[in-house]
Amino acid sequence: MIYFGYGLRTIGGLTGPNPRDSRDLEEALPAVGQARISVFTVDTPTVGHTLARTLEGLAEVTGGFYQKAAFPPDLVLDRVPRATAGRYVIVFRKPDLPRGSHTIVLSLVGRAGRVLSKSRYSDSPFVT
Repeated sequence: MIYFGYGLRTIGGLTGPNPRDSRDLEEALPAVGQARISVFTVDTPTVGHTLARTLEGLAEVTGGFYQKAAFPPDLVLDRVPRATAGRYVIVFRKPDLPRGSHTIVLSLVGRAGRVLSKSRYSDSPFVT
């Protein structure tokens, strides 16, 4: 999925973000995880801003990447098919840890490149 925007949890007024936006995002993330969707975020403002971190975080936890829109649009859109052209299914034995959310760290050995993968997994029956 490609998400064009300037941030998440940002709609609101002088008092800050609307609480409903935060709840919607918290509900959406498990659904995105269950569907095994990687989100590639494109930050539409061409200048720096404080809302970029939410876009970076969404891309990181889903296995996508964050890209500023300051680059030519064809270059930005060309990165997604190249990033998803080679896919592997990684299978691992569940570590002997308590149920919950766990960090995943994948890297290449003896080869240059960048691994795009989810940064967490959950074996909790209530969180995916």
